Amino acid sequence: MPEAAGDHITPLGMFLRAHWLGILMVAVGALPGFNHLYSGHGGLAWFILFAVFPLAACTYAATYWLAPQAALPALRYSMKRSLLAYALFSLSGSFLVSFSVQASYGLQIAPLQLWGMFFFPINFVLDPSVFG
Repeated sequence: MPEAAGDHITPLGMFLRAHWLGILMVAVGALPGFNHLYSGHGGLAWFILFAVFPLAACTYAATYWLAPQAALPALRYSMKRSLLAYALFSLSGSFLVSFSVQASYGLQIAPLQLWGMFFFPINFVLDPSVFG
């Protein structure tokens, strides 16, 4: 019999389940050649980054809603740890991507602004200083 969503999900399992796209985008940005997707001429990565955190939030919500009542305390623990791990991973990943893109193409990307896109892209939609 298949297990219900939320049963026995470790923080690492929740991290991989919810943030797979963010992990992929850090890997793409760190690898020379693939990091061309972060080009300053409208690379595809800039459009995908806006979907990273909303996709993770939807995964968190669906996992929580589908979990049995008895699994919710353990699931909340895993989700909190997973979110903290993603915050640290995306922060270090944004510095890695920024340095890799600058070394490959000379494009300077502010690492903390890139982290903002990895972690919560709505900040850039609401912040007029980013666009002018």
